[in-house]
Amino acid sequence: MKHQLKCLLSAVLLISAGLITACTSHSAVTRDVLRLTNIERQAYGLPALLWDNSIAAEAYAHSRDMAIRGFFAHKCPDGVTASGRLDGLHNGVDIVSYTGENLARRRQTAEEVIESWMDSPEHRANILHPDFTHMGVGLYINADGEFYWTQKFIG
Repeated sequence: MKHQLKCLLSAVLLISAGLITACTSHSAVTRDVLRLTNIERQAYGLPALLWDNSIAAEAYAHSRDMAIRGFFAHKCPDGVTASGRLDGLHNGVDIVSYTGENLARRRQTAEEVIESWMDSPEHRANILHPDFTHMGVGLYINADGEFYWTQKFIG
């Protein structure tokens, strides 16, 4: 719970300070993931997803956390789950019925990461989930140049 609040507080501070673009410093790349995701969805007759800054901030916080603490998983070492990290977003109002999360490492472009997710049945299912309406993407590159991606969905 302590780490969950820390992640959420970090995301809120990034948004409120107007630093989310500067802190992620990859806004064009992460928005390209949205564009490519929507191209995949369109090919299957699904509606486009909308970008959500709060979700993107949480996704960035998770990517950063994985890189800094040296893990690669949907569940943090302290037990916080992907859906648990979304608790409290949108002023604490629980408006989310569906959540999903895709993770990737080492992929260096939006095209590479979307291709790898579409090649995986589980990740592809998230991208093509008909009930998702919004998404956000976080990308963190550690000091060694390793890429950590988190794509989050809600509906």
